[in-house]
Amino acid sequence: MSTPGHGKVLPRGSSPGESAPKRTPWLGGTVPCFNALRVGDLDCYAEYTGTGLVSILKDPMMTDPDEVYQHVKQAFREQYDLVWMKPFGFNNTYTLTMKRTEAERLGFKTISDLAAYVRRHSLDQ
Repeated sequence: MSTPGHGKVLPRGSSPGESAPKRTPWLGGTVPCFNALRVGDLDCYAEYTGTGLVSILKDPMMTDPDEVYQHVKQAFREQYDLVWMKPFGFNNTYTLTMKRTEAERLGFKTISDLAAYVRRHSLDQ
């Protein structure tokens, strides 16, 4: 199995007496994978809880990872009769990156510092 375009992360093997899983990488992302799962063309695929929350359920962002997981797990069970397994244990939180010298020059230590700077300075200048 593969994540929807992010590489192989699920085990390759199968249990004794079972046929080997068919692996189909690069299925095109969340929407095609989710739709294929719902109609039975996929047995499972890896998905991020935040993507399930916002892109599939269309619910507002939540910040606590455990709360997001519990919410998504319950909502997918109730709305789609789908089961969310335990998380793999990694996090794909997005960050912003800049050169240390530039951050020091501008006094940025946090994203909030950057936001305050943007509010003070027009990007149209």
